[in-house]
Amino acid sequence: MSGSPAEPVRERSPHRVALVGREHELAALAAWLRGEPRGVPAVALIGGEPGVGKTRLLRELSGRAHADGWLVLSGRAYDGEGWPPYLPLIESLREYHERTPAGELEPLLAGAPEITTLLPEVAHLVGAAPAPRRRPESERYALFQAVTGFLVAAAAATEARGILLCLDDLHWADRSTLLLFQHLARKAAASRLRIAATYRTVGVEPGHPLLPILAELTREHLHESIGLQPLSEAETGALVATLTHRTSVAPPLVEVLHARTRGNPFFVQEVVRKLLADGHDLDDPSVAAGQWGIPEGVRQVIGSRIACLDPATRRFLHAAAVLGDDFGRMFPVIATILETKVEPLTGAVEDAVAAGILRENGGAYQFAHALTRDALLEDISPPRRQGLHLAAARAIEQAYARNLEPRLSAVAVHYRMAGPFTDGGRAIAFALRAGEAAERALAYDEAMAHWDAALDLMDRHGAAPEERVALLERLGEAAQVSGFDHYARSIQYFEEALAILQHAGNGPGAAAMHARLALVLAAGSPVNDNPSALRHLQAAEPFLRDGPAGHARLSYYSARGLLAVWQDHPRQGLEDSRIGMELATELGEDDRWVSNAAMHSAHLHKLGHVAQAIDLNARAWEVADRLNNPFRAYTAAGWQATRLLKMQAPMEALPWAQREADQPRQLHAPTR
Repeated sequence: MSGSPAEPVRERSPHRVALVGREHELAALAAWLRGEPRGVPAVALIGGEPGVGKTRLLRELSGRAHADGWLVLSGRAYDGEGWPPYLPLIESLREYHERTPAGELEPLLAGAPEITTLLPEVAHLVGAAPAPRRRPESERYALFQAVTGFLVAAAAATEARGILLCLDDLHWADRSTLLLFQHLARKAAASRLRIAATYRTVGVEPGHPLLPILAELTREHLHESIGLQPLSEAETGALVATLTHRTSVAPPLVEVLHARTRGNPFFVQEVVRKLLADGHDLDDPSVAAGQWGIPEGVRQVIGSRIACLDPATRRFLHAAAVLGDDFGRMFPVIATILETKVEPLTGAVEDAVAAGILRENGGAYQFAHALTRDALLEDISPPRRQGLHLAAARAIEQAYARNLEPRLSAVAVHYRMAGPFTDGGRAIAFALRAGEAAERALAYDEAMAHWDAALDLMDRHGAAPEERVALLERLGEAAQVSGFDHYARSIQYFEEALAILQHAGNGPGAAAMHARLALVLAAGSPVNDNPSALRHLQAAEPFLRDGPAGHARLSYYSARGLLAVWQDHPRQGLEDSRIGMELATELGEDDRWVSNAAMHSAHLHKLGHVAQAIDLNARAWEVADRLNNPFRAYTAAGWQATRLLKMQAPMEALPWAQREADQPRQLHAPTR
């Protein structure tokens, strides 16, 4: 696949070019790493526009920290959909695992067995039985604590100066990864763990989960901010000289280059590559006055260089772009997509590296920049791109059949992005499986994204009503776990399921959904709607007031007991919450027992049984604490403090108010 029309310019790899114009930022990062001044945050965030050099600066910091005696671990988020949740942290943990003897790992893992959720390959080193299953919100908190505790302990145990965790491209990270990153930022202070991360300051959608995380870290003064600005004209000239191995560049050319590229280092590099590939002599002063024929945008410049590659190399790069940055580990998959052998791909890789489209990094290959992949994707017509996604889904499914779990998300996304060419049944099946894998990883937002995609696919390709209802139930439950801000979505999912059940004439199923809706609507959340909750309870009553124990009946009586709190009907609420407690005990639902016990306590208090109410609520908190359930524990402690305060007993109320306010588990609780 060699012999392109224009001989590629062979230059130093971009990551080997001397860093230009970042002396101030490097000095600030060095001072941060040394802890100067005292009390600096454990996190440094490097922000800037695409192509401004964030990754390059992070790589330079990494190299200098390693030379200075730090243990450096790296991970990155990747452009596009289909990546497993927590991937940047998984990459870092896996790197530590691969570099650390088993004897040193075992004591660290003993205190953090939940880490096997992200690294199943270390399960045999944990030794103890797996931790008991908790409620979803408690599970995720335990995972965050385990990862944080593991890294902090590893940093304390290392003979190095500490651990520097380098996380690249946070603007592409999923919400679960960003929540874990936030947890790390809060817990790493006063430890030997340092975290340096990069993110884009432009081109990030307003609803991106990174933005509230950044706002929280700023509010809590938990990070140092390093903002990268475009290069000055003088710095642009120095970069061009470095790229072309010249001692200097004609000032008029530098002036035009700086104006055309606005000092963006990556754009400078791409324009220089294009000029040289087109045969321009940069030492000729007349070049500065020429028209060049170069488009204004960096993607267009890259695109014009892609057009000069031979067709076979372009086909290889198109397949690689559809696969994303993981293509460097999937050459057999690319060969299957292109219906060829692996060996001929080596020539295409060589040509792409020589042209600066790909770069070699530690024995693997990746795109020179995310903008390079963007330009490649724009070079593919929509039908051709959809066909490549379908071929990619089938090829990955075939290549990784023995261990498809880590690739479920990628396969699901490729099937979905195949559009009208997709196999509807397989697309739905993989979207469901990918959501289940995300749920097992406690990444509830990512699970919802896959299941929402499955719903859309069911609309387009058809599905049985009971399949839609089952999926809508799972989505409603996952939305509640994600936090109060998703309760409205939970209601929408349950209402859609209810409509399907009613249309099918399924009375018991509809009653169970009425009870679910009543419980969500009666909750003390922004979507609280007591009149609507009451209507749903009245609709469910003929099926659920009497009968055998079951989760639907438990939801019915839990909602009745809660609604009685807000409507001030303590006698009826006392009976409803008593039944709720009994049902929860019979079904083994300890956390639901806590919520009903807290309601029962409230009704006891209203009826004058103060000592009994306070004692029961204290027991409810103890059970919630044992379950490590942030929401239930918050409810029990908060209600106890409020009740004591209303009794004019502030000194007794204060410890209850502090009890959950001081709990680390509340940092990521939906109630925070």
